Amino acid sequence: MLDPNNTYVRIFHYSIHLLVVYSAIEVPLRFALDYEVTPWLLAMDIVVISLFAVDIVVNFNTALMHRGELCKDPKVVRSKYLRGWFGIDLLATIPFELIATGLFSETHRVIRIIRLLRLSRLLKLVRFNKISRDWHTNRVLNQSVVRLVFFSFWITLSAHWLACGWILLGGVSAAEHVGREYLSALYWAVTTLTTVGYGDITPITVPQTIYTMVVMLFGVAVYGYVIGNISTLLVNTDEAKARYVSKIEELNAFFTDKCLPYELQEKIRDYYNHLWQSSLGHDENQILSDLPPTLRTEVALFLNRDIIQMVPLFRNAHEDFVRELASHLRPALFMPGDLIIHKGETGDQMYFISRGTAELLDDENHPLATFTDGSFFGEMALILSQPRTANIRAVEYCDVYILRKNTFEKLLDKFPDFREEINKILEARRQALPGMQEKADREKSEAARNE
Repeated sequence: MLDPNNTYVRIFHYSIHLLVVYSAIEVPLRFALDYEVTPWLLAMDIVVISLFAVDIVVNFNTALMHRGELCKDPKVVRSKYLRGWFGIDLLATIPFELIATGLFSETHRVIRIIRLLRLSRLLKLVRFNKISRDWHTNRVLNQSVVRLVFFSFWITLSAHWLACGWILLGGVSAAEHVGREYLSALYWAVTTLTTVGYGDITPITVPQTIYTMVVMLFGVAVYGYVIGNISTLLVNTDEAKARYVSKIEELNAFFTDKCLPYELQEKIRDYYNHLWQSSLGHDENQILSDLPPTLRTEVALFLNRDIIQMVPLFRNAHEDFVRELASHLRPALFMPGDLIIHKGETGDQMYFISRGTAELLDDENHPLATFTDGSFFGEMALILSQPRTANIRAVEYCDVYILRKNTFEKLLDKFPDFREEINKILEARRQALPGMQEKADREKSEAARNE
């Protein structure tokens, strides 16, 4: 069974949708204008019919959602397809044009009737609703934009169909060139949809008058829908920015009420400005907390796997341990100049830098080392619970993930095999610490003598 999310399957289905759009344009136009079928159009018909036939085969062998799960059982998939879209898809593959030109080449009226059956291909347009839903939920486009795009598509296609209907009713005089005749009909359809027409093309017969009134009523409904959607689009297109502006106004009121110092106000504004610029103001903790546990773990693992595997402490950890660990990391943000680690404090957490730069400082606050994206520090606090030996300061805004010692201990209780590995690392570190301290003291003495 083919995976419906496979890239090639999706490309094929999008190609079928493009052919459906082509049919929705060309089939009514050929029926209305009754123009000569050129070899190019005949070849295009063969391509469309062939790919529609392939589409049936693909649908028979593509997994689908059944009872909330992706079903790959061939019996279930084929049974649902036979009860659903199979009839429409099969009807769309019948070569009515070839039948008409091959068997009834001398009878024009019969050819026209058979061409009318080609309109059955337009039933496949119903599947465009699935594309709309897919773009709503899985794409980055704003929902109002998606609605406007599909509405523009449908109204353009409707204007084309209405123009074809106007031609069939004899609303425009036959021109030497079919393009001129169609353009006049399309002009009438657009002016009637958007206004009540300009009076240069008017209905004469009773069917034309009734048709015009129906199109006018349809145009009024379209006009109301357009105004409503544009209003919604203007309101909702930048919803995140509206929330940001609302937050700033709330902060300004708070500053005025509490008389905070100007420097502190600017620091708070800079913090929220960074949140807006880096993540459009969304709260990662809130988003993850709203997800069910399984999805929350998958997202956390995707975000944090690379960072976790950079830490020698966790490099040989079991996959289950890494999954659990990823779900317990908590995001935090440090502003430029903030001390992430204070020398002398008891360490109970380690840090993973997701984005930003921090630096290790000596006793005189001179930088000794730099930490950038993917770096980590404070891991010894998880196993030794010893005081911090140096300050680490954020150079710029630092997005970090924090792992707390109590969480780490719970994970070790859950994975006792990994605790043995930790104990080995702990023993090696303990043996190395005296030598490292002696080396540091020696380097300090040499530096003092040089001065």
